[in-house]
Amino acid sequence: MLFSELIARTARLAEVRAHLGGYRYGYAVSIVESAPFNSTEGNVIVAPPGGPYQVGFSERGGFSARAEVATEEEACHIMWRTLSVSTPGARPRPIDPEVLRKGKRRWAPYRARFLASDPAASARLLARLGTHRDFGVRWVVARHETTPPEVLAALTGDVEFGVRWGAAGNAHTPPEALAGMVDDPEVAVGVNLAANPQTPVWVLPLLAGSEEDAVRREVARNPHTPRAELERLAADPEDSVALWVGANPSAPPAAQAVLAEHPSAPVRSFAQPPG
Repeated sequence: MLFSELIARTARLAEVRAHLGGYRYGYAVSIVESAPFNSTEGNVIVAPPGGPYQVGFSERGGFSARAEVATEEEACHIMWRTLSVSTPGARPRPIDPEVLRKGKRRWAPYRARFLASDPAASARLLARLGTHRDFGVRWVVARHETTPPEVLAALTGDVEFGVRWGAAGNAHTPPEALAGMVDDPEVAVGVNLAANPQTPVWVLPLLAGSEEDAVRREVARNPHTPRAELERLAADPEDSVALWVGANPSAPPAAQAVLAEHPSAPVRSFAQPPG
């Protein structure tokens, strides 16, 4: 992923987030040649000629770097991972009933998103909207609690990241369809997959081997994660992963013993005493 693709992706993310209830500006990314002061606010990649690249956040004239990497691809990956994983929680916001009544062509996507978000939407309507050309409509359908399982299964293969993300987190998505998402390249999809109680148990060890801390954290929290994997995650180099093992009621005594010897005091505090 290069700068041009990152900008296009974040623009799409901002569009659907704004329409589904959220803030568009929170997903803007600026590419600058030197650390910004007083001119650029929000998510920033500092890309001086010849590198290295810095990924961070600028606010009130100051720049706070989260990472420094050698290549453009790495910088874009870190920024996209940060933004996409922070997406959960958006809910469709109501629109003017008069707009719905008129049903003007230019408002068609908004109307469809509104209808798809209705808790009382029928399975037949959701099935029809699940193939809507507007990706925001499909995103809402993928998250709906009463979307038919066969529709959710189809949406797990959608071209849009947000649609797959929604289907991966839906507890009504068929387990076999969830299993087919294990190699999805989007971090946020892996996070939802690891957290979904319907994800097959045999998939969780595969997710536990992810390079992404956010994915391993959800595996550590999942009460269905095999005991052997929880024991392994108790020794994870990322403290937040090990900490969630200690909070998992399924963590075996062997995992608790590993946590009790952990070099981090907060992690040790989560270790449950034997007995």
